[in-house]
Amino acid sequence: MNKKWLGSFLLLITAIVWGFCFVVQRSGMDYVGAFTYGAARFLLGGLALIPLALARPCEKQKRRKSLLAGLPCGLALFAGTSLQQLGLKTVSAGKAGFLSAMYIVLVPVLGLFIGQKVKARVWISAALGAVGLYLLCTGGADGSVSAGDLLVLGCSLMFAVQIQLINHFSDTDSIVLSISQYLTVAVLSAVVMLFAETPTWTGVVDCLPLILYGGLVSIAIGYTLQTVAQKYTPPAVASVMMCLESVFATLSGWLVLGEMFSVREGIGAVVMLLAALLAQL
Repeated sequence: MNKKWLGSFLLLITAIVWGFCFVVQRSGMDYVGAFTYGAARFLLGGLALIPLALARPCEKQKRRKSLLAGLPCGLALFAGTSLQQLGLKTVSAGKAGFLSAMYIVLVPVLGLFIGQKVKARVWISAALGAVGLYLLCTGGADGSVSAGDLLVLGCSLMFAVQIQLINHFSDTDSIVLSISQYLTVAVLSAVVMLFAETPTWTGVVDCLPLILYGGLVSIAIGYTLQTVAQKYTPPAVASVMMCLESVFATLSGWLVLGEMFSVREGIGAVVMLLAALLAQL
């Protein structure tokens, strides 16, 4: 299979995994706090990959470089997932999926500052994305933007930074970088958890199936596929494939939680998706 097609296919699988994880993340906070859930699932995701890393040959210098590269990637991922998890307390899974997908526009815009070429249609798509975002975020009865909307929008910026960082470190070992990235998020989440939350073993046990999906499927599989696929896929193209998570987030919110969009929110979501696609045509 052509490597570019392979990269796109892996990113499509990633989008499906992430999209359905919005429901899991939202449900997980019925049992534990946002940072407790984050610490547990990223720790599980990182530990699950260690046997794979040990079984694969890797030069000592490259392994060290990969471990160090995982630190800034993990910091950006921690900020993004934390903002997303906090926003999901008040934002529906489908709406959060679309807001998170704003990185589709932010990735090429960030690329402009580091020498990547940005075409005129990107600026057109950014304007369309802003219109769609306004419609989506002001779809409530009072027509206001909620704090949860702003949190999830903030997470999309951090995800854009993480995507660019993964691209920057594409010459490292994907598995080792992934482990370093996940364990960085787990440690930072655990530190905040100790100060901001009061986790209980009962809550963790009750949330275990959701933690297992979040750690093994969304983290160990989803984010690792992203890291591998970006070796063959430019960041702008990668972001358009991953933004399809918003479609699967909406689908999962409807199928599992019975969430529905208002007409205004639906129009906003469609406009955002069109803006995302236009940016990468």
